[in-house]
Amino acid sequence: MNKPIADPPQRSLEEETLHCARCGLCLAACPGYRESLNETDSPRARVALVRALKEGLLEEPSDGYAAAFFRCLLCGACTFVCPSGVAVDRILELTRGELAGLGLLPDVLADLDAHIAQYRNISAEENAGRLIWADNLPAPPTGLDKERAEVAYFVGCVSSFYPRSYKVPQAFAQILDRAEVDYALLGGAEWCCGYPMFVNGELDRATELIRHNVEAVRAMGAKKVVTACASCFHFWKHSYPAALGVEKLQDLGLEVQHATEFLADLLEAGVLKLHEVNETVTYHDPCDLGRQGRRYRGSAPCPGPDSGPAPGRDG
Repeated sequence: MNKPIADPPQRSLEEETLHCARCGLCLAACPGYRESLNETDSPRARVALVRALKEGLLEEPSDGYAAAFFRCLLCGACTFVCPSGVAVDRILELTRGELAGLGLLPDVLADLDAHIAQYRNISAEENAGRLIWADNLPAPPTGLDKERAEVAYFVGCVSSFYPRSYKVPQAFAQILDRAEVDYALLGGAEWCCGYPMFVNGELDRATELIRHNVEAVRAMGAKKVVTACASCFHFWKHSYPAALGVEKLQDLGLEVQHATEFLADLLEAGVLKLHEVNETVTYHDPCDLGRQGRRYRGSAPCPGPDSGPAPGRDG
């Protein structure tokens, strides 16, 4: 049986690029390259561009150079399949940070970050409206207007502001109520987790959001943060500690779980009972939960490929 994925020692950006053998195995795994069939959109090309710039083979980065990096979806597929163990996604994250610092962040992404900074969400809507999804439920969630609770349900921007996603918090809140979980909804006190700013290379701007969210959760006495958003989970789990100067969230008295993990615990404890479903369904493991968070369908850390442990990604 394969061992769980382990993170290799982090190398510098320059060291990381030197480990790329340019074999091209990442091409088939990259959704951006498969769509455009443009070599510039391939993971190995982006690594080569970074290396060329560091070695002085390219002049100062331009808008066109930056665009090649900001087109990446940061799904992590290239890192997972790389036989040389190159953390391609980490190269891209660090490079985006450098490019943003040079003022090369594309206008559309700069506008998104400005909206988040002003409105505290990705939709540029009044943040006080984060609980509008609860209006159509048969009964108000018990987590509404709670000042103290054991669990904080972090809904996230997409489920809070996009009607097509309302069914996610609606269903999860009803399950929490059925299981009699002591939880609270932050409502307007919940701010964007900061992940969009981070992937845009502006972690410093995201730090204000990070500090606020942690303080809001701790103020209600919650010991656990649960979210159904894979990106919120990944960012809380892997980047919040570093941004706050701690090794792990437990150092602040907090634990974070994805909703699938939390529900799996409730099922194991016998709190929830499942009925038989006579349908064929497909569950898509989100990139930020599976490859990035190394959680598949609420399982323990996932095994690596047959060739050995794959490099993980810790922000």
